[in-house]
Amino acid sequence: MVSNAEQFRALAKWNLRILRVRFVDLATGSRLMALTLMVFLAGYLVIGYFLFSRGLAYMHRLPAVGGLLGERILYLLFFFIFVMLVLSNVAVQFGSLFTHRETRWLITLPLSPSVLFFWKTVESLAVSSWGFMFLSAPLLAAYGTLHGAGWQFYALASLLLLPFVAIPAAAASWILLLLARYAKKSWLVGAGTILIALIGVYFWRQYSDVAEAETTGGNIVFALNRALRHTQISTHALAPSTWWTDALIQQVKGLHRPAGFNGLLLLSNALMALLLTFVIAGPAFPAAWHRLARRGAPGATSPRSESGVTRTKDRSRIVAWFPLKPATRALVSKDIREFVREPSQWIQAAVIFGFLLLYVFNLRNMGYDYESPFWVAVVTFLNMTVCSLALSTLTTRFVFPQFSLEGQRLWILALAPFSLRRVLLQKLLMNLVFTGGASMVLMLVSGFMLQLPPAKIVFFTSAIGLMSFGLNAIAMSFGALFPNLEETNPAKIVSGFGGTLCLILSFLYVALFIAILAALSAGEWLPGEGAGGPVPRGTAAAGWVFAGLGALGLTIALAGVPLFIAINRVKRLELLGKL
Repeated sequence: MVSNAEQFRALAKWNLRILRVRFVDLATGSRLMALTLMVFLAGYLVIGYFLFSRGLAYMHRLPAVGGLLGERILYLLFFFIFVMLVLSNVAVQFGSLFTHRETRWLITLPLSPSVLFFWKTVESLAVSSWGFMFLSAPLLAAYGTLHGAGWQFYALASLLLLPFVAIPAAAASWILLLLARYAKKSWLVGAGTILIALIGVYFWRQYSDVAEAETTGGNIVFALNRALRHTQISTHALAPSTWWTDALIQQVKGLHRPAGFNGLLLLSNALMALLLTFVIAGPAFPAAWHRLARRGAPGATSPRSESGVTRTKDRSRIVAWFPLKPATRALVSKDIREFVREPSQWIQAAVIFGFLLLYVFNLRNMGYDYESPFWVAVVTFLNMTVCSLALSTLTTRFVFPQFSLEGQRLWILALAPFSLRRVLLQKLLMNLVFTGGASMVLMLVSGFMLQLPPAKIVFFTSAIGLMSFGLNAIAMSFGALFPNLEETNPAKIVSGFGGTLCLILSFLYVALFIAILAALSAGEWLPGEGAGGPVPRGTAAAGWVFAGLGALGLTIALAGVPLFIAINRVKRLELLGKL
């Protein structure tokens, strides 16, 4: 009988061989893609280290509170990274455990359920967490350099990376297993609503404005803690992110024994989480997998519907509210159902927009002087940058692979009584309505939170709408120009050359867009006009007009041209040659 260790070793050897083949194909098959990735990664490491060093150094120089603020930012950063790792592992593991074709084949083999479930947990840990390890490298290097940390700091940080990412991977596997095995739609909706309400009440209380009397007094540490009371959740003693951050900070301060204690605390909990995942969660996996397989089988019905057809019609009723042609309505209904049926898609989108909404509602608590036009401008443009970068991530992650996901069914659309050009434009407009509408609502709310004049609220809301069109057009165009019609996993489609190029161009477009708006409208915002008097109204208005025209020209150049090329290529049906 083959032992569990031998089964796990066989799975690891098989997947490592597949990974090695993919790396060889990447290095030898597309040198341009390999070079682009290397330049992009190296550029992030250099630029990220420079920006983190400047930011941490500036904060460290603040009188009396610099060190405390720097430490609290580390606690906050790693706390939210921990939360995002849990959500990312949930999304990745759902597809890997319950919907992937490979799992359907592996579950029929004489493999131990515990070994299969544990391997999929480790696999999702590697897929979801390598980004954190890479993104945190320049931050940890900058923090260690600032405080003159020795090699022990970097060794401890490297050793604790794996335990830190193992805990959210194990937690995500338990969450998925419980939901797949026992969850019912009737009580899941109610529990989710109650949870969202409780979270909203908690953050509303924690992020309420702090009275001035509470933040003033003789003890500056006490006053700072009162001002940052809404961040205390990131320093909770039971949070694994707190153990990780405590270990790093104590190591920098030379407190080796406390740092070692927190490191061992993190390691022991990570090992216990993985052990429980193998011993308890693993044997329960087959029952959960078969339960979801029965629900997704053809002909499966819900208690409230007589047939699967009736249920499908109920789900598409919302599309009938829009004045669309029958063919377009059918395409929109199909895309919406595909999105809703894939939790790994809408969970990530909901999380990103949820965090953005939470961020926007707390703009007034940043503590800047909102009577100063300069600081209002700084916060406004930074706010637009945050929303734009989140939007570029969404479009690259969700919009880019949509055309490729049609896969082998693309010939059916080509034979339908409408052109592939219409399919491309329909997908573009549908994504623009959802992502652009959500982004414009966020910008509108942030404008009211910052108490901007109505004209500027309209301007920035229109600007984010234009940027939404540009980012969606870039993603959809490159998705049609670089299709991968044989892959069914959106994450793997995005990881190709076209997805990488789309992400880089999206970031470049966002940077140039914000730079044009800031440069052409800077005359009204910059401080120190006292010597020459205020900027004339006509000059300020002209600056805003030229800013809008510059942004429009940039959108036409970087988004309109690729969209035009993609439409012409799809129109000539060149993609059908790949089927």
